Amino acid sequence: MLDPAPSSAQKYHYDSSYQPGPEKVAEALKAARFAVGALAFDEVSTAVEHLKKSLELLTNPSAGAGH
Repeated sequence: MLDPAPSSAQKYHYDSSYQPGPEKVAEALKAARFAVGALAFDEVSTAVEHLKKSLELLTNPSAGAGH
């Protein structure tokens, strides 16, 4: 069993003053739901990728800008 790298959580710098718009929140919710679905099928790596995407959308003002 592998332990997660301690530095992985440190790359997200959350600015509590940043408020994502409703479209980003909806996209983050969708990604989080995909993560839950992936976990139901023991697809951990897929779940992690979707959770990272969700976190990025909620914490990074430039996330999702290319869509």
